[in-house]
Order: sequence, then C-alpha cells, then structure tokens
Amino acid sequence: MSVAQAEDDDPNYPPPQLRDGSPQIPTGLRQPASGDTVFIDTSAMFVDDSRLPLLLLSFGGYLDVCWSPYVAGEVARVATREQAIATLKRGPQNVLRQLSEDLESRRHEIDRVITEHEQRWWSPDPPGLRTVLLENPSLPVQDPDDHPILAAAIAVGAPFLLTGNSRHFPYGRSYEGVTFWNPDTFLTAFFLAHPEAYLFVRQEYEIFVAQMGAQLQGS
Repeated sequence: MSVAQAEDDDPNYPPPQLRDGSPQIPTGLRQPASGDTVFIDTSAMFVDDSRLPLLLLSFGGYLDVCWSPYVAGEVARVATREQAIATLKRGPQNVLRQLSEDLESRRHEIDRVITEHEQRWWSPDPPGLRTVLLENPSLPVQDPDDHPILAAAIAVGAPFLLTGNSRHFPYGRSYEGVTFWNPDTFLTAFFLAHPEAYLFVRQEYEIFVAQMGAQLQGS
C-alpha cells in the first residue's frame, strides 16, 4: 500500500491497494479495527511505506503501536551495518576516514529516528515481559533471536504482530492470541475498513516525511 505515490494535483487519492508481492488480505481471520494494539518487529521498521503510516496512525490515535528496546537495538545495529556496506560499496579513496564519517553521521540520524518512535510508540513493562518469557520457555519460532519479539507482542496483548519475516513468523499463524501479518497487508486491510484513517495518513504523509527527515536505510 504505497502511500508515497500521491498525485499533488489530484484531490482524490487512489483507493488503498496491496503492493506487488504482498500477501492477499486473509479471510477467516480477525481483521484490523480502530484502536487495536499492534506490535512491530525489526523487519517492518525498514519499509518506510509501512513504518511511517504506522507512526502517523499512532500519532492520530487510530492504533496503539508497540515495539520494544530489543527491536530498537536491532534497528540501530542493522541500520549501522547497512550504512557501512553502502560506504564500502562506493569505494572512496580514503575508505577508513569516509567510513568513520558516514557512521558518525548515521548514528545521529538513527538516534533521532528512534527518539521519534519512542515518543509515539510504547513498550512492554519489564516485569510483564519477564513473566511471559518465564511462562513460555519454548516459544514456537525457529530463530532464538525472535523469542523476544514474540514475547513482547504477547506481553502488550497485541492481537497483531507485523513482520516482513514470513519464514520465522508464517502469515496467518497465531500463538497466545497474537497473529502474524505482513505489514502492507495489515495496513491495506485497515485502510479499506477505515477510510477516514487512510485520508488522514495521505494528507499528512508528505509533511510528516519532510519533518522526519532521516530514513533508516543506508545511503
């Protein structure tokens, strides 16, 4: 659901639709509703057409969006690594100096982006998260690194976990009331059911992006 592709001279926005390659909206599952709690994993943070609308929807009070310090830490690590790779691919003459400068500049951008999210999203309280981990020592995910993701989604009582990692979180599967959704599929379903939220995001998107400035992807 590419919010960014708005026509400046057209007051009538195109209807919400899935991006190419996104899973279809599932039938037979609980559909997104206004006021729902959703948990965002690290992979969903690096798709601006999903992350920024979710940030706006939390700002507008349409959704309670959650993440965790674990996700924020992963975001910082991945964004830093991607910046290092991008610099090395450019192959500057003094690669060590350029790499140091790019990473220092990137660090400030990442800090600013994470701070913006911390002001609008909330995290599970540590005792609640600890309880979930103690009561669920064997969570049904292949990668142990994903255990804190699912545990945090359970701890905040989110019926939806939005992830781009369908290998470890198969779309449509559920555990302890948390169902795994592709973020683009979720947003498209939400906007189709709540056109007022779609209009709000479309109207505010470009201004919001300009204010946010930094992106998480390396350059």
